[in-house]
Amino acid sequence: MNDKKFIALSSIFFLMFIFGMGTLFVQEPISNYLRATTAQVSSEKSFITAIPQIGKTEGSISETKPAQIKVNVYIRTDSGDLLAQKTVKLSTDLTSVNISPSDTQDTNKDGKAEFILTSTTPGVAQLTAQELTSGKTISNSLSVEFTP
Repeated sequence: MNDKKFIALSSIFFLMFIFGMGTLFVQEPISNYLRATTAQVSSEKSFITAIPQIGKTEGSISETKPAQIKVNVYIRTDSGDLLAQKTVKLSTDLTSVNISPSDTQDTNKDGKAEFILTSTTPGVAQLTAQELTSGKTISNSLSVEFTP
């Protein structure tokens, strides 16, 4: 008798579970639950930072203003998630600026690509970053200055 009760209760539970799941899937198409999505780069949510924004040119290093400017580019999705393994190209309009280790870097696990800027001549450099896979240019641009 106990086996029949167990089978009956298990069957009722199973049928209620199937009914509940069916109701859930009927309200939303199953494709909403099963489709794979690829993260898209957001040019508006991605951004550039520079520390410091004013630096000395090479050959005139002072204690207060270092010769190197560290630039970080963060690549994000529309929802603000950071994206790893995205290729970023940093460019500038000031031809005397040297970008190292290269003007193209991959983002790390934190979605950050790091660049070091130096310059042999003074001037203001307008920085632009582009994520190469999507071809999107980061809408936030940044200026850094090199002083003698």
